[in-house]
Amino acid sequence: MDVAAAHPYLHHILHFFLITYVLSVVLFIIPLIQIARKAGLHYSIALLALAPGIGTIIALYILAFSPWKTTPTVTNL
Repeated sequence: MDVAAAHPYLHHILHFFLITYVLSVVLFIIPLIQIARKAGLHYSIALLALAPGIGTIIALYILAFSPWKTTPTVTNL
């Protein structure tokens, strides 16, 4: 197998995966920051999305199962 012939293509594939990873991280981090703020948690939970694969899942589990510090709505009867 001639590895030298594939070398120019590997450069483009690496750039494609790098750009795809950065875009997907940005698409997850911004909403996670907003959700963490609304839940009353520190925004650094969203940085877990930087860990490839499982980071976003861990952040979502933390947000889903932590007590949210929201104020109750007042209803007038």
